[in-house]
Amino acid sequence: MLGEKPKYEQYQSVGLPWLVEVPAEWDVKPFAGLFEMSREKNGKSIVGSMLSVSGYRGIEQKRYENETQVREDKDLADYRVVRPNQLVVNTMWLNHTGLGVSELEGHVSPAYRSYNIDQSLVPRYAHYLLRSHNYVQGYTGLMQGIRPNSLQIKDVDFKRMPVLVPDLDTQNRIVSFLDEKTAEIDAAMDKKRRLIGLLNEQKAILINRAVTKGLNPDAPMKDSGVDWIGEIPAHWEVKRFKHCVKTQSGQVDPTKQPYKEMILIAPNHIVQGTGETLDFETADEQGADSGKYFAEAGSVIYSKIRPNLNKACIVDFDALCSADMYALRGYPKYFEQRYLLRQILSDCFVIPAVDASMRVAMPKVNREAMAEFPMIIPPKSEQSEIIEWLDARLAEVRAPQVATEREISTLNEFKQTLIANAVTGKIKI
Repeated sequence: MLGEKPKYEQYQSVGLPWLVEVPAEWDVKPFAGLFEMSREKNGKSIVGSMLSVSGYRGIEQKRYENETQVREDKDLADYRVVRPNQLVVNTMWLNHTGLGVSELEGHVSPAYRSYNIDQSLVPRYAHYLLRSHNYVQGYTGLMQGIRPNSLQIKDVDFKRMPVLVPDLDTQNRIVSFLDEKTAEIDAAMDKKRRLIGLLNEQKAILINRAVTKGLNPDAPMKDSGVDWIGEIPAHWEVKRFKHCVKTQSGQVDPTKQPYKEMILIAPNHIVQGTGETLDFETADEQGADSGKYFAEAGSVIYSKIRPNLNKACIVDFDALCSADMYALRGYPKYFEQRYLLRQILSDCFVIPAVDASMRVAMPKVNREAMAEFPMIIPPKSEQSEIIEWLDARLAEVRAPQVATEREISTLNEFKQTLIANAVTGKIKI
């Protein structure tokens, strides 16, 4: 697709590592000459919904992990108003594409900035341009600070950022081209994501079957006494959570040693329903300053917030976990930790967790409710067999999932390259 597109006849030098040359017929103007900061704030009247910047989606309505994060109207008076076709910028996340042109009306944190866009720029072209790979590279080179998660661009440097301004017809052609092509790529990626969803469902079926029925289809069965569990092997036990699992209590200060250098795990570091994890950062790298739970190596970490998301993992190292999570250890008499993780990821734990979360003001599982959950306990030797069998079966499912994730990554990289080449004039639209 890229090779078929013609080039412009002449190019002019910009002379930056991330923006070497652009079409000679395009204007290059400083950011400050095209974007005027809006000073509009909510005041007594709240405008729209709370918005946030997503590196993937752009400007969207903010999603809350729990209701306690939702601010009351009286706390929103100083929040910046965002109107459609304004540029919204989070200067601390520009290296993560923390900006975009909004299609929504609403408000953002005072830490954000909103800008009116000059009429010489098509808003959607500005959205593509300022979020392109080239510009993110440019922002990253200008960011300064001590900690990785608190880097920021100086206002004077941001105002000097060069902005490419083709004529309006060219901008509109670029927008039409990118809207069409990126929609095609997004549709292909969505199809592959649905496949990953089906593979995750297959994993859940394997886990549910193994931890509630065991591996021997001929084993004598008995009624578990729990509606959502049904029959279990006759030689298995059912006990209350509080009698077989310990929940870590007492918080530590993540700003002090040795805790500040430990990995800090939050719900967003865990893949839903699988026990798999994403990249980790230390408490210091995340700028953590409120109390966290200490989780010794081998602990199962479970997210008590929105239990329908089914987020739990096991750590092989001493770590910290968010106050929105529990660090759990099965009593050695009853549980292998890896089996405990699989049971927590199964319906026999998720169903009562979701039910308990619906009975409180915000969707979370409190300790008192969790203490009464029924837990299924096979003999430990059988737990080991189940884990070995599950690990093998889940690995078989994981292989096509990894391949599909790689295909999504390749498509996304092609999409970003296409956008960058179009908005910087490497190809002529």
